Amino acid sequence: MTAGELPGLQEVLGYFANCSNWGRWGAEDQLGTLNYITDEHRRAAAALVTAGRAVGLGRLIPTRTSPPDHRPAPLHAMLHSGDAFAGQPGPPGAGHSADVITLAPHGFGMTHVDALAHVFRDGKMYNGRSAALVSTAEGATSNAVTAWRDGLVGRGVLLDVAAARGVEWVEPGDPITTTDLEAAEALAATRIRTGDIVLVRTGAAALHRAHGPSETVYQTRIGMHVSCAPWLHSREAAVLACDSAQDVHPSGYESLRAPLHQVALVAMGLCLIDNCDFERLALVVEEVGRSEFLFSAGPLVIENGTGSPINPLALF
Repeated sequence: MTAGELPGLQEVLGYFANCSNWGRWGAEDQLGTLNYITDEHRRAAAALVTAGRAVGLGRLIPTRTSPPDHRPAPLHAMLHSGDAFAGQPGPPGAGHSADVITLAPHGFGMTHVDALAHVFRDGKMYNGRSAALVSTAEGATSNAVTAWRDGLVGRGVLLDVAAARGVEWVEPGDPITTTDLEAAEALAATRIRTGDIVLVRTGAAALHRAHGPSETVYQTRIGMHVSCAPWLHSREAAVLACDSAQDVHPSGYESLRAPLHQVALVAMGLCLIDNCDFERLALVVEEVGRSEFLFSAGPLVIENGTGSPINPLALF
């Protein structure tokens, strides 16, 4: 599918039924597409670690500036520090440092995983649960990030859309389509299959390094078109990780805010990881000559949380 063949609104609205996994793993399910990852999947993925090489995929969390893609900005304060010990022997006994950090994981700058409680459609979230189960007083009492406390571990595959297009990065507002995913899949010389953790490189992190955090990120963003959802559904992907905030913006549908997030989280129960950094990963993939690896990420076990900051790892 090319940008000139994008579906109309009614077809996109049909994705909520056509891509639905509601009831697929039972009425009580809160794992969503992580159900695709079995013990055998993890054992097979672990066998991909032959060199012992690890690559961190998380972005730096700024604590001394307030960039426009972090709203509200992370807060970092010291409870105890080494200032009292500087240039003098200091008091007897061991000293220590300690800090307090406040993070708002959702948004366009921080690497984070979305819980299935993060997005609603027509008053519902994944598996038909009421949006009212996420309250101001208690947070997410269902579909919380704690459902994924055993981690996101399996075969990761890098789909390098920027490389497949022959560009440093995809331009903001230019939608990535299934045509792009299939071209990147061909470049990766593998096929996305059931239980895979799909990593889509748009080059957003390279753009961020070259020009700094965007002042227009709330108006125009790099990302995938919602028409990629049926492709991911048909391939039975377990996780979709992107180096942007997933959705291209503008999306082309004024009545749908972040439509890929809506279809993926609400209908599919697809685990989404936003704002990764795949630049070093792309170099390692080229160096070792394969686009598959063991992927591992562990969300913080935040009671009733709607998401969590993470630093995913690719291991070769």
